[in-house]
Amino acid sequence: SCAMSCAKSGQPVGILTADAIYTVTGDYVASKNAKMLDFVAKTVIVTGEVTEKDGVKSINVKSIKLAN
Repeated sequence: SCAMSCAKSGQPVGILTADAIYTVTGDYVASKNAKMLDFVAKTVIVTGEVTEKDGVKSINVKSIKLAN
């Protein structure tokens, strides 16, 4: 998929929620998003620290798992 090929090439990845898109930061996007690839285009449950700067929301992911 387009999302997977972009993620594998190291492009920024995001998490879509009901009301926003969060750019993923931190260890999960190191090494060309290696730890995120299993979750591309899937429904997930994420914990982490949310920040916002100039209207752009980000989350430094601490844990992620597939939703039931």
